[in-house]
Amino acid sequence: MEKLEPADSLLANVFTWYKSYLAHKITTLKSPSNLKIDIHVKKILFAENIEELDAIAKFLAAQGMTSFYNYAKPLFRFYTFLESIDIGSMKEITSKILYKKFALEYCKKINLADSTSEAALRIIINFFNYIDENNSEYKYKISKDSQGVAISSPFTNQNDFEYITEEELKTFNNYLDEIEPTKDTLNHYRDILLLKFLYTTGISSSELINLKKSDIKEKKDLFELKIKGNHARSVCIPQEKVSKCFDKYKAKDNKETSIYFFTTNGEQLKPTTIQSITKKYFLASPVKKENITPSMIRNSYAILLDKYRIPNTEIQKLLGFKDKATLSKLLAKSKLVITPIDVIKMI
Repeated sequence: MEKLEPADSLLANVFTWYKSYLAHKITTLKSPSNLKIDIHVKKILFAENIEELDAIAKFLAAQGMTSFYNYAKPLFRFYTFLESIDIGSMKEITSKILYKKFALEYCKKINLADSTSEAALRIIINFFNYIDENNSEYKYKISKDSQGVAISSPFTNQNDFEYITEEELKTFNNYLDEIEPTKDTLNHYRDILLLKFLYTTGISSSELINLKKSDIKEKKDLFELKIKGNHARSVCIPQEKVSKCFDKYKAKDNKETSIYFFTTNGEQLKPTTIQSITKKYFLASPVKKENITPSMIRNSYAILLDKYRIPNTEIQKLLGFKDKATLSKLLAKSKLVITPIDVIKMI
């Protein structure tokens, strides 16, 4: 494509670019051997509306190409967002609209977790970079400001480096050990177990919901979790920490799904569900953290390991952090909680 806007309307032009982008993207992703990608490329290019494109993406996900659907779904959300705002041209889509109006305001309005919103933002930035590479008429440079400086993620300074204290973590753990199930015993033990996995392994929400039964092994007095994906690794949990809820949840095994944590209907959990579960139990506990997120629990795990002098290289490996800088910033913030004045007061 050479023109930015070959059609007359904003949504028609965005839809045309979606088809081009997704037809390109599907050829770059790993696909099951039984799928004839060239056929699906044609289906994408000849789709007549966004609903048809969504149906194609869902079909491919059902065939094993969940990675393709992970690229398509944020685009569909962005399309719905564009329907709700008053602009008439693709040239009116700016970094401010993308970063603030969509990523912060709209995604919050539809109750997306920050991690999900940030992942959506990255994909949409990738989409606009694709437009820049494939049209000669207009360049967005959507990830840079007017001075050409890269724009930071709007989520970077929110909960990325927030955490809960060791004392709060102990209090919360004791609470989980003491509470008894009400009527919904399956979900009770599922929720307790996944929360314990969060703060005893440093696993992320997306990694947690993708855990399969085959990824969890019993080894002597430990449970080993094999975490797959971009940061594949193994982590271990003492069985004594989770054995009660592990056994109770295992007894309710659903033979129809390979996913370890599932809904009452046997479906995979969503990141927003993990967020809801986390908030529900923390608010009910003596800790009562209103702004709690799974990321804060993950951060707390890293800080706890650092406190007891686990090497940073080991912490980075256990949590699957991309680089040392992320861990360094987190640990630096944790050391600022106490000031020199606070130290003197303790003398």
